[in-house]
Amino acid sequence: MFSIIVMNDMLLAFGYSEEDVVVYHFRVPWEDLMLGLRPLGTDRDVLRLFSYVEKKGARGVYSTC
Repeated sequence: MFSIIVMNDMLLAFGYSEEDVVVYHFRVPWEDLMLGLRPLGTDRDVLRLFSYVEKKGARGVYSTC
């Protein structure tokens, strides 16, 4: 299951601060990294990510700070 809380805890463990602005994305399976990144900002976005996971298997989640 995807959890923003767990992801934020991981970033804190890597040395980021709680004040850092973090934006999460996932890559659409058949698109490249330049055009295929989609934001993870809402529950609907996470459900879209899960629909790709069901079809194509595990997906990567990317963050920018």
